[in-house]
Amino acid sequence: MNTQAVADLCSRLAEAGDARATGSALADAFVRVWGADAALVWLPVAVAPDARPEDHLFVSGDVLTAAPPAELLADLQAHHITRRLVDRGLPASCVVDFRPPHAGRMVVAWCDAKAASPHIDAALHVVAAYVSLLRDQRQCEERLAAATAALLEAEDQISRTRRVRALGEMASGVVHDFNNALTSILGFTELALGPLEKGDAFFNDLSSIRMAALDAAALVRRLQTFGRKGRDGDGREVADLKEVVRVMPSLVRPRWMQLSQVHGVTFDIVIEARPVPPVHVVVAEIRELLLNLLFNAIDAMPSGGRITLATGSAPDGGAVITVTDEGIGMSPEISEQIFHSFFSTKGDRGSGLGLSVCQTIAGRHGGRLVVQSAPGAGTTFTLSLPPAPPELVAAFVTQTVSIGPRPMDTQRILLVDDQEEVRESVGEMLRALGHHVTVADSGEAAMSLAGRQRLDVVISDVGMPGMNGLALAQRLLALAPRVPVVLLTGWELDSESVRPGNVTFVLGKPVTMKSLRDALSACMAEPVDKWNEKCS
Repeated sequence: MNTQAVADLCSRLAEAGDARATGSALADAFVRVWGADAALVWLPVAVAPDARPEDHLFVSGDVLTAAPPAELLADLQAHHITRRLVDRGLPASCVVDFRPPHAGRMVVAWCDAKAASPHIDAALHVVAAYVSLLRDQRQCEERLAAATAALLEAEDQISRTRRVRALGEMASGVVHDFNNALTSILGFTELALGPLEKGDAFFNDLSSIRMAALDAAALVRRLQTFGRKGRDGDGREVADLKEVVRVMPSLVRPRWMQLSQVHGVTFDIVIEARPVPPVHVVVAEIRELLLNLLFNAIDAMPSGGRITLATGSAPDGGAVITVTDEGIGMSPEISEQIFHSFFSTKGDRGSGLGLSVCQTIAGRHGGRLVVQSAPGAGTTFTLSLPPAPPELVAAFVTQTVSIGPRPMDTQRILLVDDQEEVRESVGEMLRALGHHVTVADSGEAAMSLAGRQRLDVVISDVGMPGMNGLALAQRLLALAPRVPVVLLTGWELDSESVRPGNVTFVLGKPVTMKSLRDALSACMAEPVDKWNEKCS
């Protein structure tokens, strides 16, 4: 056995694709190249989970190929292989183990002892060491490939996290100004609705604007809690999904009307409002979910068609809403990915967040959102929600008894906000409620007015340049300790300790006439003795 033969064998082994190919190449080379009459190589490798132990055994040579592999393997593992070889007329043999920690063994045998090279033992040890190194190298390559794949996945996840963080930072930057804009929109809309009857031509349109503004406010509140633990129960109410579904066509109408006018396609939205149990939900979020599904349905029907919204009861007593379109449908592969963040089939027109948000909303309400679709057969989304607890339903029925607003005494109110449009809209709502309103555009101007006139209530924005709302309340506590303060804010004030004792109510923007009435009622309900106690 010369050095060149060993080198040639090692070169051949290096070309083997995996451990199974290596074992087969070894057994074959010992017989055909080294002139052995029989060869066995036991090289345990990771094969199929249901592989048998003998699947790791590779045999070459006519003397042994007819023997049962399981018997050969048993003799090989128990070091009885030499006796079997002698019994079969192979007295000259060499047995070499692969380097630990890898289990494995190879045997080369000759019928004529003179045919075996005196250096065969050393050569086999060289081959065994080389095979062990190859196995180590391939394992390292597999680990490197796995680590590289994990690294790429981690980088992708980091990229997604950065995008989400950027979204949160962007939301933080615009939420205050957006709430101010919504305050004006909602305020003037409610003022316009005030004198109208339900049969008025503009009543439904203004009601839709009001609803859209309230839904936008709910979305902003979710953005405010982005990245931190929120309070899932905030804003929930007992609702009838039939009523939620009935208003959806009017909300989505501008979208399909535009497509109808531009492309000449026709859409038909059908409502099938079957009886459904009451649910305990944030209605604005459910409308947002349905709006996303309706927009997707419209996009899936470039030639127009019918969209069906249906309500019903689930076998477990829950509520169900389905949104069905007659669109192009989806393959199973796409259906499995549509709820993943940033996955989109719309190219640059889609952010890949709509259905992910829908899934999140469903989960936050203890429900499920599933999809059924097939190419060319349309798509059905099914939203399942648990029923509202009976005690909440009973309280809801009691509250729906119309008692009308209680009359309120006229109050002298100082309204403080640095945004002119907010002062105008909120001021007009307060005047519509029957109060006398004085406005100030800063904390300093408010202190000047408070020192010259008698006030019943001060309503102040929190986020103002110079003296903010909290500092103003603190100064008013010393100047007029019995005057309650209502704070307006586009942010949440979580800590009671930061509020001076004269702060009776905190209203989140945008405000409604009802929320203003409730806040002023809370101020009037505080007895004088209570104010003395709070301000002492």
